[in-house]
Amino acid sequence: MKSILISIKPQYVEKILNGEKTIEIRKTKPNIELPCKVYIYCTMPNKQENRKPHSWEVVWLKRVVAEFTLKNISYWQPYWAPEVMHICDISEKSCVSIEDLMQYCGNGIIYALHIEDLEIYDKPKELSEFTHNVPNYSNGVVMYSLKKEPLKRPFQSWGYVNGTDN
Repeated sequence: MKSILISIKPQYVEKILNGEKTIEIRKTKPNIELPCKVYIYCTMPNKQENRKPHSWEVVWLKRVVAEFTLKNISYWQPYWAPEVMHICDISEKSCVSIEDLMQYCGNGIIYALHIEDLEIYDKPKELSEFTHNVPNYSNGVVMYSLKKEPLKRPFQSWGYVNGTDN
């Protein structure tokens, strides 16, 4: 089964782990059969924040700290239609202001990944415990080999992985 690794800033990881944030926002959505497993990778804080990490963050930073089941992806776009999720609901459940959501999406769509069945790890996992299929070039054409390589770098937003139990 395909799984996803998603990179999230520490302040939002904290809100997910304490149950305050139940939706993660992205500009793109995975092309994957639902339900699927999503692993939460805690990124480093932005350099602009200019602060020392909290003691609990040090354990999380640059590690996979939890997983959840993704069963539903809804969306919102600036030209709201009745069949899409309302911006106020997304704002509340994602812990992101409406102004920031509007700035983030511009004129595009934002996808709301609904966090369900959250499992917080007692001991965070290293990125190298996860693998992904690497491209294999043959005669100038990208072919995906069956070779699975450990992740060396996190995805900027999200990407497909083979979980630790695969």
